[in-house]
Amino acid sequence: MKKALTALLLALSLTACATEAKYDAGMQSLVGYPAEELVFAVGAPQNMVRIDERTQIMTYHAYKGESAWIGHSFAFSVPIQCVTNFKVVDGIIVDYSFAGNGCTAL
Repeated sequence: MKKALTALLLALSLTACATEAKYDAGMQSLVGYPAEELVFAVGAPQNMVRIDERTQIMTYHAYKGESAWIGHSFAFSVPIQCVTNFKVVDGIIVDYSFAGNGCTAL
């Protein structure tokens, strides 16, 4: 299970021909997984908020910069980011949400 989850998350991190719909489908496939498996596969979340004894929100941030070139001159850098939240109840991922211009997957 851990290898399959790791492979899925690695594929989601690639950006060539990537779409938000594919990212959404990948996140949906994690619903029902133990949150522990997510942590083992991608590491600890950047933030975790306990809602009550049974419920917590785990937040992952992904940031990078994309440089744009015009001719032979550097033009600007565009920040690419994705913030993904997982709602965890009794240790199981039950829901998710994401926002940002970098929430894409193959």
